[in-house]
Amino acid sequence: LISIFKTLTGAGTARYTPYYPAECSIFGDEPPLNGIELLVDGDMEAADVSAWMAENGATLTKETGSPDSGLRSLRVSYNGTVEPAASQSILTVGRWYLIQGKVRMENTSGPVPQIKNGAAVIYSGVPYNVWYEFNVVFLAGDAKLSYGSDHSVAGWVEYDTMSTQRILLDNWTDIFDICQRVIPGGVRLNGIGWYDGGDAFAFADSPDGLG
Repeated sequence: LISIFKTLTGAGTARYTPYYPAECSIFGDEPPLNGIELLVDGDMEAADVSAWMAENGATLTKETGSPDSGLRSLRVSYNGTVEPAASQSILTVGRWYLIQGKVRMENTSGPVPQIKNGAAVIYSGVPYNVWYEFNVVFLAGDAKLSYGSDHSVAGWVEYDTMSTQRILLDNWTDIFDICQRVIPGGVRLNGIGWYDGGDAFAFADSPDGLG
């Protein structure tokens, strides 16, 4: 099973875990990404904000005070309209993506980071005023990816060290079915997926189980 899973997914390492009485799972050592970075200025090192589109009247600026890394971070500030954001239209509808990055709020008073794909919220963070990491896997329903907050009053959110890559999941259902067939009779495969640092992403029985 490990050998077949590695061959099908291209994983360098695979981890097989049995569960009593007759179940198992298998995970690769890294996400099956295509290696192409889609986000422009994801490291926020450009001096201006020309790579970004302001949403809901947001004020976009590059800040040099205390970025997560490098010299700059992107600040998205409320400017009279709720849910200010900075966006790029870089996705293909119907494909899976992994987005990662660092975010922080101005303060801990209540508003939280918010990431949208089109009109759909795919991530709501916590009101921390120190940098923390986010990782989101989602199926694109729109080309637009928006990084902002749920602010309805004055305030800001900052983003830095960000990445957006496509996950190669076009044949994931077939991979699951093949792995299930090579397991001895009576043993159920309850998940396949991959580890990414301290996070695990899994398909439980089918691609609809990604989580």
